[in-house]
Parts: sequence; structure tokens; C-alpha cells
Amino acid sequence: EFEVPDSLISDRFVLFPISVKSSTLDYEAITSSTEHLKSVFGTNTQWPEGLTIEQNIKEIEIHEEYFKNRNAFAYSVFTPDKTEIIGCVYINPSYKKGYDASVIMWVRKTSFDKGLDDLLYFTVKDWLINVWPFSKIGFPGREISWEEWQSDL
Repeated sequence: EFEVPDSLISDRFVLFPISVKSSTLDYEAITSSTEHLKSVFGTNTQWPEGLTIEQNIKEIEIHEEYFKNRNAFAYSVFTPDKTEIIGCVYINPSYKKGYDASVIMWVRKTSFDKGLDDLLYFTVKDWLINVWPFSKIGFPGREISWEEWQSDL
């Protein structure tokens, strides 16, 4: 029954549900920061190394379907003028006992270097606490280590 937000607007970025319509911008954001992104998702992944545009489109289609079916919610993070994607936010059900949701987010390396990662994190965390119906949110790689998050799954 919860009405899933269709955006989050801030003066430094805007979030909209991920869409194939912006797959070129998404792919450019990912491939511009491959080494940086490998560190965001823990040590058990090489993503996005070797990612093709076709694979990226397929991944976005899956995210769109999950969003439509209310299974998980992926948002693209755009610049305020919506001409560039600077990151993504993934809100997923948690498989870790004691958590309602798992939230992973990233910004491209150039945005990270400008301090936007922390701003995105604190803005999204506040949004999730105040707008979404979660009791306990896990932020693996931020508030809980990947090792601890992945233990006892």
C-alpha cells in the first residue's frame, strides 16, 4: 500500500527510477569509474569490469521490472539539470536477519572526489527514515562491513 516515491530532489542531485531511456548515461557513469566501483560492492565482485552496453541494458530492464513489481527499487542519481548520471541507489529487501532493507549506493569517481558520496548517503538515509516504511535499514559497506553483512545470510 505504500506509495513508492518517484523522485528525490536535492540542490546537488536528483533521483529518478532507473530507466532504459537513460541507459547510455548510466553506462557512461559506470565505465568512467570501473576501478572505483569495484570497491563499493565488496571484495567478492569484479563488477563492472568488462560490462557491455548490452549487458547494462539487460540489468536496467531487470531493475525496471523489480521496481514495477515492488520487489526492489533502483534509482539513477542525476545532476540537477538531468544531463548526466552521477550514480545509483539500490533499495533491496534484506536477506540479513534483523533488517528490512539493504541499501547500496555509488557515485562516479569524479563526484566522489567532490564529496557527493557522503552527501548522497546522508540525504538518502534521511529520506529512507522519514518517507519509507522501514524499521531497520542495512547499509553494507558503510554502516556494516561487507564481511559482517554477508555472514549468516
